[in-house]
This record gives sequence, C-alpha cells and structure tokens, in this order.
Amino acid sequence: MKVDSVIMNRSILADFDGDRMVPENLNEDLFYNLDRATLLMRRHVIDVIGFHQVSPEQWEILQLIDVPEGITQRHLTSLTLKDKGNLSRILARMEKAEWIRRTQLPTGRGFSIQLTSKGKKIRERLPDMVTKQVERLLEPLPTDERTEILYCLKKLRILLGDDDVVT
Repeated sequence: MKVDSVIMNRSILADFDGDRMVPENLNEDLFYNLDRATLLMRRHVIDVIGFHQVSPEQWEILQLIDVPEGITQRHLTSLTLKDKGNLSRILARMEKAEWIRRTQLPTGRGFSIQLTSKGKKIRERLPDMVTKQVERLLEPLPTDERTEILYCLKKLRILLGDDDVVT
C-alpha cells in the first residue's frame, strides 16, 4: 500500500546512490527499530503537547493519577518504570507547575500524589490531542496492521515481564 511503496522507493534510492543512511545490520535489528520508532513517535507527540509545556513523561503521569485519593510515589515508580530519583525530579517540576500535590502518607514514609484542579484540566485536554496525532501519523497503515502492531507490542511487554498489560 502507501507505506509499502515508500519503503520500496527508499530501497531503490539507497541502492541507486550507493549510500545507506543506516547500516543494514542495524536496519534489520529489532531493538534498534523499536528504539528508533519510540524516539520518532515521542518527537511527534512533543509537537502536540509541548505547546502546553508538558513532557511525555509528565503526560504519562497525569494519565496514571486517575483516582481522587491519589497514588503513591512507589506505585507510580512501578507503573512508569522510572527510578526514584528521576521520578522525584519529574514530580517536583509538576508540583512547581501546580499540576499535582504531594501529601505525606500517615505512616510518614512516602507520599500520596493527587492531581490539582490545574492538573485535571491539562489531563482532560491532552489525551485527545495525543490520540489524534498518533492516528494521523499511522493513517497510512491499514486498520488491521495498526491492530497487529498494538497486539505485538502488548505481547512483547508481557514477554519482557510487564505485569500491567491488559489484553
């Protein structure tokens, strides 16, 4: 289809001028392609949410804090796969922007994180923007291929030990 013809044209051009931008061994490497696709998708998402001064990591956290009583920082560390230090820095920026508030847990060990009204407003606007951007980017792919990509990514997450995959 449309995407297949782009791939074929790129192959013809690469063979024509003799120069490949990416060595063939990398071009056929699964990790390289997953990492590269993630970085490219991330750039496109930043194009949409960056206007609101929200990073992809902050967007993810805003989506994960979906209960009025909040979520513990420990649970958020597990869900985001971020180390404690990195997550603390992200949360500090979000707290400074008044998107979240941290409340000490009754045990005195750790925090509960809740969205503020400002954080809720941002959270309500962004998912639709991100979804539309991803749909626009993947539009050239037939629906069954998009479904297959999602299925394969979920399967890969399960194989890699992600316990939070919903199939």
